[in-house]
Amino acid sequence: MKSIAVLGLGTIGIKLVEYLADKGFRIIAYNARNIEQKEKSFLGNIEKKVRYDKISMESIEPIKARVRFTEDLVECKSADMIIECIKEDYETKAVMFRMLSGLDIGHEKIIATTTSSLSLERLIAESGIRDIVGLHFFNPPTRMRLVEISYPAEFSDSKRNHLQEILNRLDDKLIVEMPIVQGYIVNRILFAYINFAIEFMRVNGFAPDTVDAAMKAGTNVPMGPLELSDYIGNDITFQILKAFANEIQDSRYIPDPTLVELVSSNKLGRKSGEGFYNYRKDR
Repeated sequence: MKSIAVLGLGTIGIKLVEYLADKGFRIIAYNARNIEQKEKSFLGNIEKKVRYDKISMESIEPIKARVRFTEDLVECKSADMIIECIKEDYETKAVMFRMLSGLDIGHEKIIATTTSSLSLERLIAESGIRDIVGLHFFNPPTRMRLVEISYPAEFSDSKRNHLQEILNRLDDKLIVEMPIVQGYIVNRILFAYINFAIEFMRVNGFAPDTVDAAMKAGTNVPMGPLELSDYIGNDITFQILKAFANEIQDSRYIPDPTLVELVSSNKLGRKSGEGFYNYRKDR
């Protein structure tokens, strides 16, 4: 049974633990603090799946038994693969990778990052680890089918074969391999689309639901661009756009003033109760 260490148990990390444990991997779930709270969240998630008949009652205990929660990074040394899921920030991630380097984890250990918007080349340069692989799971990993992957030049054939064995176990995922491109395919296109939709709405005086209803009916997407930004979190949309605008030097990613105003007013979308839409009335 392959073992995977997941570093960082935020929105992506905790669902990745759930997904990989369900796929039969042994998981070392690391978070720097509040580990009891993270474990409670994990248990609540899988118990909810039983209530909604997503998994059987008999499968709960094996899934739980495969996961070990820890605040001790040293425990992650024993894993076959390490997946970093911490805060989307260069310095924070570089510090984590330097801590891993200090543990003497060995040259054949697969180290991946789930960054969705940062430059993989810059992460590699700042971390001192030359063969970090980009492995972008979409949120939530338990439901979203796509995984985007980019291999650095230093990634060895033996590591590639080992990683391929692991990816083959993810039989419900579409694995799309590509050259190193900041933001991969989806986010580079998606956030330009969302930003343009916000600008288009503002300039033409449309209501958010008019834009969203037209896009859903006309392109067969489950969410319009504005409700999608609310779902992602308008602060996350803003962060990703700002990162692209600063590093790619493309004006299409400069956050629209309407988005800037929403974020400064703490109207972050579903998680804050208000964004382009008001969600408090539904609570």
